[in-house]
Amino acid sequence: MEEGKKKNTRTSDHLRHVESMAAMPSGAGKIPRLNAVILGEELASEEDDLVLPSHHFSQLAHVSSPEQYLEMYRRSIEDPAGFWSDIASQFYWKQKWGQEDQVYSENFDIRKGNIKIEWFKGGTTNICYNCLDRNVKSGLGDKTAIYWEGNELGVGASLTYGQLLERVCQLANYMKDIGVRKGDAIVIYLPMLMELPIAMLACARIGAVHSVVFAGFSAESLAQRIIDCKPKAVITCNAVRRGSKVIYLKDIVDAALIESSHNGISVDACLVYENQSALEREATNWHEGRDIWWQDVVPKCPTTCAVEWVDAEDPLFLLYTSGSTGKPKGVLHTTGGYMIYTGTTFKYAFDYKPSDIYWCTADCGWITGHSYVTYGPLVNGATVVVYEGAPNYPDPGRCWDIVDKYKVTIFYTAPTLVRSLMRDGDEITPLPGAWPQKPGSATFPFFGVQPVIVDEKGIEIEGECSGYLCVKSSWPGAFRTLYGDHERYETTYFKPFPGYYFSGDGCSRDKDGYHWLTGRVDDVINVSGHRIGTAEVESALVSHPRCAEAAVVGVEHEVKGQAIYAFVTLVEGVPYSEELRKSLILSVRNQIGAFAAPDKVHWAPGLPKTRSGKIMRRILRKIASRQLDELGDTSTLADPNVVEQLIALADC
Repeated sequence: MEEGKKKNTRTSDHLRHVESMAAMPSGAGKIPRLNAVILGEELASEEDDLVLPSHHFSQLAHVSSPEQYLEMYRRSIEDPAGFWSDIASQFYWKQKWGQEDQVYSENFDIRKGNIKIEWFKGGTTNICYNCLDRNVKSGLGDKTAIYWEGNELGVGASLTYGQLLERVCQLANYMKDIGVRKGDAIVIYLPMLMELPIAMLACARIGAVHSVVFAGFSAESLAQRIIDCKPKAVITCNAVRRGSKVIYLKDIVDAALIESSHNGISVDACLVYENQSALEREATNWHEGRDIWWQDVVPKCPTTCAVEWVDAEDPLFLLYTSGSTGKPKGVLHTTGGYMIYTGTTFKYAFDYKPSDIYWCTADCGWITGHSYVTYGPLVNGATVVVYEGAPNYPDPGRCWDIVDKYKVTIFYTAPTLVRSLMRDGDEITPLPGAWPQKPGSATFPFFGVQPVIVDEKGIEIEGECSGYLCVKSSWPGAFRTLYGDHERYETTYFKPFPGYYFSGDGCSRDKDGYHWLTGRVDDVINVSGHRIGTAEVESALVSHPRCAEAAVVGVEHEVKGQAIYAFVTLVEGVPYSEELRKSLILSVRNQIGAFAAPDKVHWAPGLPKTRSGKIMRRILRKIASRQLDELGDTSTLADPNVVEQLIALADC
């Protein structure tokens, strides 16, 4: 078991990689890295596209130079206890943790016993207090906390930090009135209304453990999560309008609660927010004795609520994987380390300033939404935009209309959304940074994180290389376990490469030390013995100027084992042609090699996606294999009609 005081044992070979970037001369036995960035010489002559921060931007940045980054990163690795203690001291703690040598405790090596990660244990705090009360008391009570933009044009609202605190306290008091206590689970099945972050914060305020379920999951998926975490209550709304489509969320909850009751898990309380823009309450199916309208009870509750102080290692939330196969995994995050790490990554990764208006398009049903819609921004006192609708409704310009309306200065979105919007143009936004950025690269590690690239035997690889991305040693924001299944946690993340946390991603490191994620290692197609990452082929296709988006799957091939089948969405207005098909294939051949060339390019007006923008590759595999009778349920797709369009174009 490693304790925080044994800080020297955490210093890894990876620190040599980082330090060498500033000090290693060319040809000195290791490939030079950040030295090229610092000196501004080698990279300027390379073919890699670089995005250079302006001198003015760098001067104002929290981390304004590679040298400053290296100094901070070096300390975060050599003295993690001191580094993170200094940052944690900027937050409110009802009671501090122990001495410096008790900041963290870890075992990352499954060969030495059970995996264990603890940060700031013994310290007591509350993330809701740090997000709201602390900011109100520091004079931000009248600052806008949330701008909410509705699905329909012209519909919106806002809350100041003072108003948000009152709304959170009202819901927290209601939950206490129905018997919710510290440690109880609450399932939240809400769309992107203001009530979603309100519900998350209300749970955190009283020590309840929230489990937000993306409001696009089916009744069966919702039931799986209810059965696993056994919630005291479910919070939902009657319906939501996303784009032109109405989704009847309450009906989905009703079906899920019936299924969970058949499995021995009954939920006594279902709090329902009336979303009048989508459905009137009179048209909502109702279960007397269990269901209660939010608007009938919550506004009547007091606007102040005592804080439940919790240990840093007490659970904050559960977030389940999609569960497309087998039992969903309930990822468990604890309070203290998550709060510190999320707040710090938000501050530095987005170079946040108090005058910024920030918009992250992620749904709170995903970890990005937890960290960078709710907790990270609010703990920094930021103003956040929350958008209910679809990014292309009523037209592809909606995102930019919202940016203009609220004067957004930081826009954080998914590559999938960017690619879909690129069909109507490819301009987008500058990137913050202490060094030149290479578009598509994850660049260098954040403070306290020690990434390594290993081969199939788990041996670390030096220099320019490709392999499996792992992390050695813990960091405050690491998730602690899978709820009720610590053995699965260890088997999934720590057994593949003992001594390391395995991310599940492939990774390349270039000669300058920049890291490039090459996709999930299970998203691999084996063509004649060549293991080809789907993300790599997709990247090559999307680099073609007429390709807006691509998705690649593997299909059986009698000679090669598997063949590459590519679904390609073209830039708006570009017609399909055999010449273009050949040009796309040539793009892959030139960038990767002939072995990675797609056997089939399938024209795709659109791709089957969930409402969060995730491409449903399962459906694409069935279409590619012509197993059309095995497509399964497509009703949860953002646009189910896309499937029929793809089938119609299968032989074109």
